[in-house]
Amino acid sequence: MGLSSVEIYRLNRDQLREECSRLGLDNTGPVRELRCRLVQQLKATTMANAQDFDERKASGSNDLSDDAVPSEILNVGGECQAHPVGHCTPVYVELMRKLPPLTSEEPEAILRFVARLDEVYQLKLCEDRSFITRILPLVPGVILRFFGDCLVNRKDWEQSKKALLREFFPHFIRERLIRDLITFNFHKEATPVREFIDQVFSAARILEYEATEQSLVDRIVMNLHPTVLAQSALIDRPHSRKDLYEVVGIIEEKLAVNRERIRNLESQQERTVQESPRRGVGGNESYASRSVECWGCGRSGHIQRFCRSRKSQPGNGQAPGGSRNPGQQ
Repeated sequence: MGLSSVEIYRLNRDQLREECSRLGLDNTGPVRELRCRLVQQLKATTMANAQDFDERKASGSNDLSDDAVPSEILNVGGECQAHPVGHCTPVYVELMRKLPPLTSEEPEAILRFVARLDEVYQLKLCEDRSFITRILPLVPGVILRFFGDCLVNRKDWEQSKKALLREFFPHFIRERLIRDLITFNFHKEATPVREFIDQVFSAARILEYEATEQSLVDRIVMNLHPTVLAQSALIDRPHSRKDLYEVVGIIEEKLAVNRERIRNLESQQERTVQESPRRGVGGNESYASRSVECWGCGRSGHIQRFCRSRKSQPGNGQAPGGSRNPGQQ
């Protein structure tokens, strides 16, 4: 019988290399890569076994005893689960694949990671045990051991979240995160408003922030960027998360109209500059002609050759008493 995901994460380097060699996998590299290779192999095997089991079940095979059913899709009592471990929808697998791994054990990084996990879990695409199993390749160190213990103790996702909060978020850490991520979480102009709303509600849910939905909505509105608040002057006050999304939709539409108006104005100004003649109709001179300066009189708009104040000079064209300095009349 092959190793389970939890057992893989309990092996040391030598044991991991030996197991990789036994399965014909590359046994070089750091421990994390060795574990990932074994977990990926386990997932592939589990998916193949589960698919074979489903096909045999659909064909009405009579040899579907407990020994014929893969161990990964059996629960404690030996009965098949509705969503067996490793038997998840392609949508869920793709969502978990795109989830960035946790690279830091700082409380804020853990909180944001768990919040993203919780968003995936809320879709109900996978059974709890399988969901927690697929978290293991994404987490390092003590977080890895924590989720491994959750699997061993058969905790569901909600129980795991509460245990995580108790172990990694003591009271003073939780108070700081509530202050930074909820109470005084000021919205940045470049951050999409809907993303900001989701972040605040996710942090409140994970940190068990005891506040009503109305209070959270009011706090979000107060922390919005001034450019966004300026567009909500004549909009009714939202009373729920749904109302807030509707208000944000109106604000986003107004901001889009303003951006389009500015873009059109800039485009018109650019065309005007490009189409302006070098000399205007009716004797009006363009900027190019006004920038020319006469060396004779010092005025702009013409050159010395066409200067009206120029007087005919006797002889060789030089004025009696010497040459004229530029700028003198």
